[in-house]
Amino acid sequence: MYYENITEQIIKKYKLKNINIKFKNQNKGWSRLSGSISIPLWAKEKGNAFFLYYIIHELVHQIIYKKYSHWKHNKDFKRIERKILREYNLEIKYARAYPKALINKQGKEVYRDK
Repeated sequence: MYYENITEQIIKKYKLKNINIKFKNQNKGWSRLSGSISIPLWAKEKGNAFFLYYIIHELVHQIIYKKYSHWKHNKDFKRIERKILREYNLEIKYARAYPKALINKQGKEVYRDK
């Protein structure tokens, strides 16, 4: 699966340990100190770009915790999130900590929050 390859690439690049991603029927996702990540199934319904963003977002929480020992959506979080999204041909326009819009490498908006 496409997303599994990306997940493996990010885990390897950032030397993350014990990452376990599950997709569940729930309201929101989360990332925990144990390496457990949960992605809500509804994220897939918002399109491939948003689904990819959501997986990357939760992985960035793991990266940030490993590097800075916090879970905040601060400037370091956004810098790393933007960098990884660019590697997968997505740009983000933020509405606080989450995307207002996602734009592909051709400049086309592929997701917009309502």
